[in-house]
Amino acid sequence: MRRQRAASLVSVGLLGLGTWLPWLRLRPGREVFLPVYVPGLGSGLEYFGFPLLVWSVLVGVGLFARPDSQFTTTAAVITGCAGSLAVAVEFSSLLGSQYAPAAGLYLTALGSTLLVVSRGCRALVTSDERKTQ
Repeated sequence: MRRQRAASLVSVGLLGLGTWLPWLRLRPGREVFLPVYVPGLGSGLEYFGFPLLVWSVLVGVGLFARPDSQFTTTAAVITGCAGSLAVAVEFSSLLGSQYAPAAGLYLTALGSTLLVVSRGCRALVTSDERKTQ
């Protein structure tokens, strides 16, 4: 139980840090003058990161206040799925472009996946225990 809670807290931290860091960077070896600023070069908050940061803070508060609540578990899984979806959309938009993923995008992907796995497994185990009783 403590491992799942610790894994959930670490994943919320990774998700929050990933949304704060840049999601995009120029591909190495390409010297391009950019007359237009592209969202995501400065921070992930410029793109999909702001809602993810708010949701991850709320999930973190829920994990401290009521870690065994079904609402907290559901909110954590939804936040993790939203983070995974945002990362997938960003990765698909980078195919064939002059930009490459930066550290923030990878940390967001890692944090959201870990959040879904840590809280989603707990939800599945809890639902199986309820059926047998």
